[in-house]
Order: sequence, then structure tokens, then C-alpha cells
Amino acid sequence: LAKRKKYVAKMEDLVREHLFLNADATFLWVALVVQELDTIDRRRALERVRAFPRGLVPLYEQMMDQIGKSDDVDLYRRILSIVSVVKRPITLRELVFLDDTLHKLGCPEDLSDDIEDLEQTVGQCGSFLTIRESTVYFVHQSAKDFLLLENTSQEIFHSGTAEVNYAIFSRSLQLMSMTLRSDVYSLRDPGITINQVQQPDPDPLAPVQYSCLHWVDHLLECQNREDTINDLRDSGSVHSFLRQCFLYWLEALSLLQSVSEGVIMIHKLEDLLVRFNMSSLPIGWTLTKIK
Repeated sequence: LAKRKKYVAKMEDLVREHLFLNADATFLWVALVVQELDTIDRRRALERVRAFPRGLVPLYEQMMDQIGKSDDVDLYRRILSIVSVVKRPITLRELVFLDDTLHKLGCPEDLSDDIEDLEQTVGQCGSFLTIRESTVYFVHQSAKDFLLLENTSQEIFHSGTAEVNYAIFSRSLQLMSMTLRSDVYSLRDPGITINQVQQPDPDPLAPVQYSCLHWVDHLLECQNREDTINDLRDSGSVHSFLRQCFLYWLEALSLLQSVSEGVIMIHKLEDLLVRFNMSSLPIGWTLTKIK
């Protein structure tokens, strides 16, 4: 950092000393502070480094305060809420598709501008997130844990995590219904083995891969909502998706080499219907036929 920013020797010594005295032996604290110092003019380095609170949790709290003062606070909170509840790190392309404020369904498929904008926005989410090989990660598990603390989560999840999980579940069904189709890879050979499949470029399954594998998980996370119960009823979104798109979904799972995960998801849906005493409804019959 000192070499990149061309600190004079005295400035370098003062910054190093402050980092040493305030890090509480936490390398992540140092890394986050250095990352911030890398973005500001060297003339303000000492002033800025002294403004960082001592310890990791106070630093996270300061980062949240800065987000709250931003003109794009709602967007930053939306991104943080999604990344906090997803079941695995998601790519920028998956993130773009998972929220309608980031990309409107039915828009042209060229998302280069959306992806580029999103990459910059993720970089401005208070240093909670980082991007490696186009995939969004938390800088550390402690950052995610902090955001899920009761006091902090009220800032990120205004109506609780169930609302975000339901939005991801609902969006996933929309995405899959619009994207999945018979012979989605245009293989034109139903007897081809998975080892012979060449992934097309661009891959039509790339934006919906997460949705294909985890839509049921997000449904389960919001199962106590009235909306969720309605989605399971006759002609609800889940029943309609299974009737219209099950074979396409199964094909996608096969191409993703994840059929076993699909079987597990069907069992989870069955268990959910039993819990709600809905096994006798049409969706229950549909799941029985699928099995």
C-alpha cells in the first residue's frame, strides 16, 4: 500500500503503528482498513485511518452507518439481503436475475451493462462483499454473521428474512418458467450421454442454475407466509410450474448433473404438504405421479 500510494517514510510509519495498535490481532480488520485506504488520496490517509474504530464489530457498525447515508442505500441493502440468505455464493449474473430491481425480466439478453454496474455496486457495499471470478462472496463469515444479528438484520431485512426468501423463490419460478424448454442446449440427440454434452456459449442455464437447485430451499424458508400456502394450492405457482415445466426442469437438472438434488427437493415438497395437511390436493397427486 505504501509503495502504491507513495507514502513518505513518516506517513508509512504512522499508518503502520495505528494499524498495529488497533487491530486487536485481527488480520481481517487490517485488510478492510487497507482496502479503504487504497481508495483515498494519500493526503487523507492518516486522518482516515484514525477514524476507523478499534475492533472488527465496531468497524462493521461504521460500515453499516456509511451505507445508511448513501444515496443508493436501498440498493445496497437489497444486495446484502440477497447475498445473506442464498445457499451458496452466487455469480454476478445469477444475482442480476434474482432481483427485479437489478434486471427486468423480458429485457434483452445482453446484460453486459447490468453486470458491469452491479460489479461496481457490490464493490461499494461497505466492504462486506468481495468478487472473485465473477462470484460474490462475503469478505469473511463474521461479516455475514454480523448482518444476521438481530439489531443489524432489522436494517437489512425490514420485514424479516422470510420476505427475501419468498422473493427469491417467486423470482426463481418466473425465471425457470421463462428460460427452461425442451432440448435447451439444442443437442438434438436424446440418447447422448452427459459426458458428450458441450456447454453452449452463452449458456442458457447460467442465469437460472441457482434457481434450479435451490428454489425449494427458499420456499421452505418462508413456509409460514400465507402467500406460500397459496402457492401450494391448486393452480398456485408451484403446482403450475410442476405441471408445465417439470420435464424441462428435470432436463436442466440432468445437464447440471444434479438429478439427485432434484429428487431431494421433491421429497422436501412432499414433507411440506404433509405438514400443511395438503397431500390430498392436486399438487399432492402431481408429486405422486412424478415419483
